[in-house]
Amino acid sequence: MNNQISSMTEIIEKFVAVSETSLLMELNAHPKPGLITPFSNGSHSDMNYHTMLSSIRSISNSFSCLPYDFFSFIELKDYDTSAKIIRDFGINVEKNMLKATGGINTHKGAIFLLLVLLAGCLIAPFSWSHALKASGAFAKFLPQYKFELYEYEATTGNMAKKCFGLGGIKEEVSFCFPTISSNILSFINEWDLMDKNLCVVMNLIRNMSIAEDTTLLNRNFDLSLLYLIQEKSREVIIEINNNISCFYDSIQRLNFFCSELNVSPGGSADLTIATIFTSLWFGEIDAL
Repeated sequence: MNNQISSMTEIIEKFVAVSETSLLMELNAHPKPGLITPFSNGSHSDMNYHTMLSSIRSISNSFSCLPYDFFSFIELKDYDTSAKIIRDFGINVEKNMLKATGGINTHKGAIFLLLVLLAGCLIAPFSWSHALKASGAFAKFLPQYKFELYEYEATTGNMAKKCFGLGGIKEEVSFCFPTISSNILSFINEWDLMDKNLCVVMNLIRNMSIAEDTTLLNRNFDLSLLYLIQEKSREVIIEINNNISCFYDSIQRLNFFCSELNVSPGGSADLTIATIFTSLWFGEIDAL
């Protein structure tokens, strides 16, 4: 039993370390369109770099209290029980985050993704591709998937589903992370070939170019905004691929564009955090 507890403790320590590193790497990347960086608030007037740091500190402290029962039921393949445990735990992590940020939602999506990915990494610890598939399968045991609770919650994502048929992050997860699967190999292959900051930002822009990021609709519920940001992101990718020296100018133009429209691609940023987490967890990249 002591060996089992020791093993669980080691997994929790790894989870906390990899999660915190992933959150910090995304936050510290600059420039980013419409998002918080150490040097810009993007299109945000309600938060800044220090707000994000407080959020990350709270999340790390909360993650360190992950209940051992979660691992026990995962090992028993009792995914109904383990899903309920992780959902209740995630709600408490969110509450602590909101307390640390003064009620500002900084990382709700990232908390959800990281906890679901942890389950996938434990169920299928063979490779990132197996873990993504296992994460999607595990998510369907969560109450908000099983009982379609989203139909009764007035969130932007749920409204986008009802009005436009957009799946958002809910379907991104249940379909086993198609955006991450499409872009993670580029991220891993570029990691040792280019500046790490550029590598993170490029992954973000690639996510923006294809993800159904319903957070873009938070302030202006207009579907054309999503398609416009996807199109502009694809243009930036082409520009940078043709001439890497134009990286900062191209990203800054996209940043000004997002700021003028008052949009922030928080969902795509969460997918970048999840990409970094998955790559670190399986040793595909290092954090140095």
